[in-house]
Amino acid sequence: MENNNEFNKGIKELSNLKENIYNLRKLFDEIENDNVKKLLKEIIKISDKIYKEVVVNTNKIYKIEKFNNYYIITVEKIINKYIKLTKSKINNSESEAFFSKVEEFLENVTISFDNLYQSLFKDEVIDIDAEIKVMEKEMKL
Repeated sequence: MENNNEFNKGIKELSNLKENIYNLRKLFDEIENDNVKKLLKEIIKISDKIYKEVVVNTNKIYKIEKFNNYYIITVEKIINKYIKLTKSKINNSESEAFFSKVEEFLENVTISFDNLYQSLFKDEVIDIDAEIKVMEKEMKL
């Protein structure tokens, strides 16, 4: 029964991730700033890669829980606020500082999401490295 619960939790996690990425895609067209658009596009691209990896290797779902349940949702909230503020056409020092901060934030998110994606392969690299060392040791005999 526990395996069934884990399976259902995994399916729900994948479904939520797919929906979260879709929500980011919906926001993309509302952004006017080319740099912010480019950064969001990269975030979506990396998120898609993460989604595809955990679909193929469902044992990695546990590695993306915080990504899925906090990080990507927070990006969506900030982008929503960014869009709302840009549409209000308020241009003062506070809004300009916010716009700059959002761009810097998105740059950092891109790096962090890419690091997460790379970390999904860490165990595989370690396993392959161990297998190579064992094979090399066996060949010396």
